[in-house]
Amino acid sequence: MREIEKFIFDNDIELILTHWRYDMNTDHETASKISIVAARHVHNIFMYQSNWYQPDRAFNGIAFSDISDFMEQKKQSLNQYKIEIQNRGKDWINSFIDRNRSYGFSIGVKYAEVFEAVRYIIR
Repeated sequence: MREIEKFIFDNDIELILTHWRYDMNTDHETASKISIVAARHVHNIFMYQSNWYQPDRAFNGIAFSDISDFMEQKKQSLNQYKIEIQNRGKDWINSFIDRNRSYGFSIGVKYAEVFEAVRYIIR
């Protein structure tokens, strides 16, 4: 945590994107907690869903980003997770694409990413 905190401070980072704190993957959950603590002095912290499983809490995504121009890059990136694809099949990738399409529809664009805010300071 201290190394991450030092990196944030040394590089004057103003925005943190991290895993959702209630992710079903315990590594993701831990990474989120460490990131949020390390970034306790950062003004803008957002969490994202990186898992297709639904835990016992609902993700409260309220901050949207239009990713329509970057969807092909996202598909290429997801295709690099060979073990996930091997274990879960192409539906694993399609679940993210479908989610992004649904989020996009809700804000009037083709694809969107959604984030849950930990902290956001309007300046």
